[in-house]
Amino acid sequence: MNKFLFALILFASPAWAASPPNSGSTSAMYVQVKSSQLRSEPKYWASSVGSVSYGTKLNVLKEENGWMKVTTSGGTQGYIHQSAVTPRKVVLSSSSKVRSSDSSEIVLAGKGFNREVERQYAADNSSLDFRAVNAMESLKVSDSEVRQFMSSGKLTR
Repeated sequence: MNKFLFALILFASPAWAASPPNSGSTSAMYVQVKSSQLRSEPKYWASSVGSVSYGTKLNVLKEENGWMKVTTSGGTQGYIHQSAVTPRKVVLSSSSKVRSSDSSEIVLAGKGFNREVERQYAADNSSLDFRAVNAMESLKVSDSEVRQFMSSGKLTR
């Protein structure tokens, strides 16, 4: 055996053995929530660097404390909480044309809930009033509003 090759194997082996299993490699994860923000730091209140939606494939660069540093196919890099992703690939039927207005219906159907199920539930529970739920679902809170709320309440991680 060549002495140089032997020396290379001898001295490189401990470095290879010491490196973490996922260092330098990426694994795929898929967004399992309707939408989520990619954050600049692994914190819920960190500034947003982009958004991802249900089914988006993300390449995981590293994991730390329940957060994943990821990159999108478009090259956006940021952090997402592990509760928002799954290793299962989301597959939608290629035979059906999907309009962008149908995306919320697809998300609900992917979770086993769709308009037909909602109608049946409402019929079975006619005494329930869903106006408050619908109002809550329409609320949007910006990152700056979250930071201001946390600051005024002296909240920390």
